[in-house]
Amino acid sequence: MTELLGIGELARASGLTVSALRFYDREGVLAPAVVDPATGYRRYAAAQLRLARLVAGMRRIGVPLADIAVAVDHLGSGPDGDGDVASVRGIVAGHVARLEEGLVDARREAGRLMTLLADAGDEGCAGTTTATEEWVVDGVQLVAVLLAVRFAVGSDPDFPVLHGVLLELDGTTCRAVATDRFRMAVADAPVHRRTETATTTAVAPTTWVGEVIATRPTGRVRIAISHTVIRLETASGDVVEERLVPGDYPDHRRLLDHLQHLGEGEADASALATLVRAASPRHTGEDGADLVVLSLSDDRLSVDEGPGVAVRREFLLDALDAVEASGQQPVLRLDGPITPLVIAGRGGTETTWSLLMPVRLPDRAG
Repeated sequence: MTELLGIGELARASGLTVSALRFYDREGVLAPAVVDPATGYRRYAAAQLRLARLVAGMRRIGVPLADIAVAVDHLGSGPDGDGDVASVRGIVAGHVARLEEGLVDARREAGRLMTLLADAGDEGCAGTTTATEEWVVDGVQLVAVLLAVRFAVGSDPDFPVLHGVLLELDGTTCRAVATDRFRMAVADAPVHRRTETATTTAVAPTTWVGEVIATRPTGRVRIAISHTVIRLETASGDVVEERLVPGDYPDHRRLLDHLQHLGEGEADASALATLVRAASPRHTGEDGADLVVLSLSDDRLSVDEGPGVAVRREFLLDALDAVEASGQQPVLRLDGPITPLVIAGRGGTETTWSLLMPVRLPDRAG
């Protein structure tokens, strides 16, 4: 006779309470093998212990009930509960990924709240800037990262928050990000000192970016950010101050995570700008822009010589020029005709990236 476990025995062995086991029975997630018709007492097959432990573990990390039910169904679909393990792993991994994304969002919003609370008195003091967040960076490196991303700043009136450069600063890194939704540029510089520990993000207007670049500061500079204002002060006393661009900037981290997984095809792109400028444009996009088609075969990079990834010629040259201006060696990462391509700067550590969205060639439509 198959060994049966009482509900109390299963509870002790699995980590679930008796009331939880009854709940999962009512919800059709984990039904007992036998129910005494006279007493209603539940008994479970020994093989169900594994399923009960699965439910207990998923419950502890907050997996939704519907997903727990699917996981039990997958794992219990084979003999002795050894069903579709890969699908169950996928459910757990997907839930953990959502938790991690939520934690990133929570930290970002918490940083904004702390800044808002600390600067609550700023709006009532017209003409003053009380900065609660402050960083010290190298002026030359700051100008370099601003130059590396400025070309990708958006201008669409429907997306005013993209009209500036996102600055993301923490205890070690000053990251600049710009995007017009068709391309994205990212550049990093080290932070030498700061006043707080949380990450702060702020969208600096292009006027501030342009003035900082024009100032050409040398040595250490101080960046201060309040709820509404960004301020730069150089060692020589020059001050560049502007109001921040309001609104929530798109979450660029997901694209950066995707960027890290690109690179099945990678090639030295140091001569690519010369190839692109020498090639006569053979393709035109639906908006009239010149396009180029990049292909990579056996580490050989070619332009307009066969099937590949089509991108706007102007955008590609902007990205290559930005990497060259940063003093790094450009590297092209290319994975397929519908996958964004990446121009990365390589020089010790990669600190400059540009991601370009592919364009469909009109003559290939349909």
